[in-house]
Amino acid sequence: MKITRDTKIEEIIRNHPETVEVLEKYDIRCADCLALFTATVEGGARMHGMVDVEQLLKELNEACKD
Repeated sequence: MKITRDTKIEEIIRNHPETVEVLEKYDIRCADCLALFTATVEGGARMHGMVDVEQLLKELNEACKD
C-alpha cells in the first residue's frame, strides 16, 4: 500500500499499525481522535500544525516496508 496525501489515517492505522509510532512522533495521535475516520494524511498533518507533509509521507511509507 502506497500512502499518499489523500490516504485516510484510519486506513493506514488499520492496515499498518506500525505507523502509529511515526504519527505519534509528530504529535498526530489519531487513535483517540474523532477525526480518525475522515482525516487524510495531509489534513491530519495540517490540523496538528505540520508543514512538511512530504517528510511524514516518506516516514510512513518506510514504516510499512518493515
